Amino acid sequence: MSDRQESTDFVVVYEARPASVNGILKLLRGKGLNPISLEKPDPLLHYVLQHRTKVIQISVPRQQAQLALSYLKEWEDTCRENVSGLTRSIRVQALTSLAITAVVAVLLIVFGRFSAESVLLLLGSWVAVFALLANARKIFPPVKKD
Repeated sequence: MSDRQESTDFVVVYEARPASVNGILKLLRGKGLNPISLEKPDPLLHYVLQHRTKVIQISVPRQQAQLALSYLKEWEDTCRENVSGLTRSIRVQALTSLAITAVVAVLLIVFGRFSAESVLLLLGSWVAVFALLANARKIFPPVKKD
């Protein structure tokens, strides 16, 4: 009977992928909450789904559920902002490298050198130009003016 009472005292507040479970538990513990992660110990299900996305449930005591949900919403918003910031920061580099690759493709077509091997060359050049543009600040740090 104590197992049943103990299980009803906890509420699932989040379902996370294994890579982020420890971070979420650490976040909630850092805020003074008592989270636990729940696993469904069905070995057959685990065997069948081992190569698919696995979700782990995170629970907190019922009294802490609203507070945990607010912290998790704040954490998700921060993560979403970080991802959108990264996406915005590489958009220019992706479009610039695509434009450079398109110019090279047009030049190959104009000079009659476009072939099946050219597609691989264009793909490789796009990847190289994109990598250089995306890491330009690390490769060529800005000069500080005194």
